[in-house]
Amino acid sequence: MKILRLTIFICFTTVHYLIGQEFPIYNGDQPDIMPVWHRVADDARVLRSVEAARLSPDGRLAVSASKFGYYLMVWRVADGGLVWEKKLTAEIECVVFAPDGKTFATGDENYMVTIWDSKSGKQVKQLEHDSSLDGITWSHDGKTIAAGSEKGDVWFWDATTYKLAGKVNVGSTVNSLDFSQNDEQLVVGGNIQTPNPKTKTTHYSGFVTLINVLKQSITRSYVGTKGSVKSVRFSFDEKWIASGGFDSTARIFETETGKLIKEFKEPLKIEAVAFTPDGQYLLTGGHQKMISFYRTKDMQLSYQLPSPRTEYLDLSADGRLLLTAHEDSGLISLFMFLSSTQHIPGLYYKIENQILNNRDIKKN
Repeated sequence: MKILRLTIFICFTTVHYLIGQEFPIYNGDQPDIMPVWHRVADDARVLRSVEAARLSPDGRLAVSASKFGYYLMVWRVADGGLVWEKKLTAEIECVVFAPDGKTFATGDENYMVTIWDSKSGKQVKQLEHDSSLDGITWSHDGKTIAAGSEKGDVWFWDATTYKLAGKVNVGSTVNSLDFSQNDEQLVVGGNIQTPNPKTKTTHYSGFVTLINVLKQSITRSYVGTKGSVKSVRFSFDEKWIASGGFDSTARIFETETGKLIKEFKEPLKIEAVAFTPDGQYLLTGGHQKMISFYRTKDMQLSYQLPSPRTEYLDLSADGRLLLTAHEDSGLISLFMFLSSTQHIPGLYYKIENQILNNRDIKKN
């Protein structure tokens, strides 16, 4: 059943992804990664920042949302060409593509989730909330949009009728959300703000929470986070949950038990985490101007990629592409993971025979 769902979701990249699971085509000790292009996605006069950037499910388009220029931009992945752009009236905090890639959703500081047509830029629908939106995600079956607000609520919307399907309060601010592959669970990260009337200050503590989507109830909390949690992600096999935040620490938790598996201490705040689809690496990005790659097989730092301050990380479904969004510079950047098949005798030709449809291969 899980493979069937994967086939529907990933479309033309399915064969490549399944081979990536079956054969070790990527370097498991240190990633072979190279830049493809960099683009200016916020050209505001003073400060520049891109709050979010995502790849379409088929890996052919990318969308970026700027903080100070109020620009929403869609790019061609192949050459970094601009497909369309719109200058809006408020900051967009988060974006996510629908599984079919035909539309995507944004959450903004005007309390709106907006659905956009990917090709034309036409506005399809707006869904109003009661506060600003910092996190958004779309279920893999395409049926549900989940948005997280600065009031600490997770809003569930029917993605077909656009009717509100429920709401769950989890804290003070929701920064990040991620559906499990079967869409039965939703992991949420954010912060709880506790005012101190005597000192007139506010204490921020982070949280990572698991929601049962069908019951719309909290099933588990993950202990150990301190500062505001800015990013949470499931591993593809759903065995682990990763978090990263303003306590300058990335963490891996065991999904089912809540057990803390590993902490990765970094010198500065973390804004984004992401697992590679093949499960070999956990990536982190934030204020230290490095994207860090941690090997999951031994939980060791494997590689660091120089970058501006990183706000968001997104990987293509087949694991070949990495899209990054950056503060300070207003840049988005695309990188490619290179396959590493030549060191295993016969592997290249085995894969070639399996996926190519050439006449000379067929007759053999």
